[in-house]
Amino acid sequence: MWRPYAEVARACFPKAKLVVDRFHVMKALNGVLDEVRKQLRRAHKHEQAFKRIKWALFKRRPNGSERERLAVAFSKSWLLEEVWSLRQTFAALLDQMRSASGLARELGHWMAHAEAVESAPLKRFVGTLRRWKAEVVGFAETRVTNAVTEGLNNYVRYFKRISFGLPSFEHMRLRILMATA
Repeated sequence: MWRPYAEVARACFPKAKLVVDRFHVMKALNGVLDEVRKQLRRAHKHEQAFKRIKWALFKRRPNGSERERLAVAFSKSWLLEEVWSLRQTFAALLDQMRSASGLARELGHWMAHAEAVESAPLKRFVGTLRRWKAEVVGFAETRVTNAVTEGLNNYVRYFKRISFGLPSFEHMRLRILMATA
């Protein structure tokens, strides 16, 4: 979800359909949820309900103790509960919708609901979603994901970390090629 990346893809592959995979959209929405959580932590420094809930907020199905902690936090902040519910609904839409037209319609409803919530981070996300809506909707039909590329990038970063002290780039390149062969 970076405009220059999309422009290069369009220039190099003019007939290809650009798709934004669910990982990157959900990462952005998780960022919104985390920002709301951080705002609550700053505003209510002594409130225990907003502590130790970060990872429970990101889970699809929190376990029993996590659900209890979330219930306490939600009882203290309707905004946190609303943004969490929107996140859960958004994930379900990406999981279940298989037609671009159906996802586009449902995302329109979702965005209208999200815009009604008074949250600056959520409004920014909705703006981003509007700009990338066609590419996000493309995911419904193609189910294309960037996971393989992300995995290879992580692999290369790992080798960069463990390759400190190698005498040259060529030695690092050979180590990566041998490990990935």
